[in-house]
Amino acid sequence: MLFATLCLLGAGTQAQTNRWTEKEAADWYAKQAWLVGSNYIPANAINELEMWQADTFDPKRIDLELGWAEAIGLNTMRVFLHDLPWQQDAAGFQKRIDTFFADCRETPHQAAVCALRLLLGSAATTGQAARAETWRP
Repeated sequence: MLFATLCLLGAGTQAQTNRWTEKEAADWYAKQAWLVGSNYIPANAINELEMWQADTFDPKRIDLELGWAEAIGLNTMRVFLHDLPWQQDAAGFQKRIDTFFADCRETPHQAAVCALRLLLGSAATTGQAARAETWRP
């Protein structure tokens, strides 16, 4: 218990020393583009589960559609990461997530379209998200 407490105190100290000042945060925010986008599921998937399943995951289709999004001025696409594909095939799901975000970084639209990952648990059926993270190229 003492060890855990010391670890938490050390982590808190580290986080405090790396915290941006209010000016640094405001300067960073001022450089960010206005987010314009939508929820994203490829046209060949009927829901967020099918998007990530091994048999239906289609990186070429995703790249094509992200290019279309860029062409009409979108710079943010929110993708849903449900817990069911993780439960069915954790290693494969992680590989497909890595492929998706690697494609976001390596394609011509990498600087124009960022992806917002929304991690969903079983709370997805009630519309409550577990947590959200943003990846920016």
